[in-house]
Amino acid sequence: MPGKPLCMLAGLLLSSNVLAVSIQFSDLPTGIQACNTAGTCAVNLTSTYDVPNASGSTAHDGTLNPHTMNVFSLTDLTSGTQEYLVRYNLVEPSTALLYDTVQPLAGSVWLRIGAQIDTTQGTPQASLYFDQVNPNPGNLFFGDSDGLSVDLSLSASALLSGTGREGVGCCDDPSYTGNMSITGDFGSPALLPCLADGCYSSAQLNLLYLLFADPDGDGVYESGINPFDARAMLFNVSSYDPYGGLEGTGELSSVSYYVTTVPLPSALYLFLSGLGILAGLKRRMS
Repeated sequence: MPGKPLCMLAGLLLSSNVLAVSIQFSDLPTGIQACNTAGTCAVNLTSTYDVPNASGSTAHDGTLNPHTMNVFSLTDLTSGTQEYLVRYNLVEPSTALLYDTVQPLAGSVWLRIGAQIDTTQGTPQASLYFDQVNPNPGNLFFGDSDGLSVDLSLSASALLSGTGREGVGCCDDPSYTGNMSITGDFGSPALLPCLADGCYSSAQLNLLYLLFADPDGDGVYESGINPFDARAMLFNVSSYDPYGGLEGTGELSSVSYYVTTVPLPSALYLFLSGLGILAGLKRRMS
């Protein structure tokens, strides 16, 4: 199967890419700082892989992002498993659209995911940390106290494709569709549908630059790095209320995090977010 050679090729290409990036303990997301202090995890503060931002794109605050991704090694000391702690530097058009207000976003989003995942022993898990995003957008997750982190369950197909999606509808719609599930603090679906007919919520995660393959077909997914990933959006969460907004004409709330070496027009974020909502509404009416 082609998975293993592809992983090896990607790793070889990245091994001679750029000098490794080091960070301070204070640069870590608060959730990782907490587990490190508690002695349940340990992080190597020097990244093992770096994907450079070849175009020299700048963040909203005007700073240059020489790297769009750094991968740090994390050890779960309770289980002894090895994980990735990935830092993605945000670029335009990373934006929050809340209550008719558009807010550009800068900073970094962090992803925690296993370096090797055995799907025969359970469902692949991942976590996103948003507390290094500036300014931190409003919380769109139900059952989440602050919106600074979110836990996800992925299917094996989502892990293999590098893309997970969740959609939550209302009334006649199914309560959940997709190959990914977001959980809240209380174990409930984090994407809460509106009470009004027609409301719809959705989320999408792209494992940018990460590559998982099961070369032996035994359910054990091996990790690699794909520096040629052409996708731009890391994570998006949206909700649509057809009766909200100005004069009840409909309200769209959306938070999108982008990591790209090809700068996109700033106005494109609304178009891309809207496409996801319209696709969900189309499925509902069909």
